[in-house]
Amino acid sequence: MPSGKTHTKMSAWLAVGLAPVSPTAALGCLSGVLLSPDLDVDAGYYGLHVLRTIWGDFVADVWWAFWLPYAKIMPHRSIASHFPLLSTAVRLVYVLLPMLLITYAVGYMTTGAGAPLAEQLFRFLTSPPFLKFAAGLALSDTVHAVADVVVSAVR
Repeated sequence: MPSGKTHTKMSAWLAVGLAPVSPTAALGCLSGVLLSPDLDVDAGYYGLHVLRTIWGDFVADVWWAFWLPYAKIMPHRSIASHFPLLSTAVRLVYVLLPMLLITYAVGYMTTGAGAPLAEQLFRFLTSPPFLKFAAGLALSDTVHAVADVVVSAVR
């Protein structure tokens, strides 16, 4: 399978190509560097190197700590981590579910009703900009999975 650096370059080039058509979808493609299907690797993945380079050790360590349970639970290159669309949805739920729970809890503690903030978050998640972002990430994931299959078959 291609290296993490190769997957990162593919996501970046996809983003460049998509930017004139949909900057939001291009951002989704670029997010494939950090929200990579390879988050299921216990020892880390290339996106951590990118985070360390740009934001430093602390941010990379916090990001990795957040994703470590996912890496421990998810078998590498499983259907749930590497199958296009499904794996994108699984990782988006993993990263967004805590935000949904937090907004619900904050809303409940401040107003006595957690639903309004949670409903706002749900409206955001179903909005055209978020759906374009998710489509860009799904495109990046699809290219990642295809590259894994092609390179593995050639080797």
